[in-house]
Amino acid sequence: MASGVKTYNGAVRADTNKVRLTNIVELAEAHAKWTGVMVSVPFSHVTPAAFVAHNAHGENYEAIAREIYWAALWR
Repeated sequence: MASGVKTYNGAVRADTNKVRLTNIVELAEAHAKWTGVMVSVPFSHVTPAAFVAHNAHGENYEAIAREIYWAALWR
């Protein structure tokens, strides 16, 4: 959904070979567009995390939250 590429259950922006994928948010930011992600579940959950983090295992909530935090500081 976020990258347009088939992944495997539980992956956060990684293809079936665990290679990092670019998603729609990264593409927009590369074109100097403002982005944001609104959620109704914890932000480190697999679905919203697919728009803002990379992780081969969607249950790595702490690592995903850490990546989202650091990415937000550098945007």
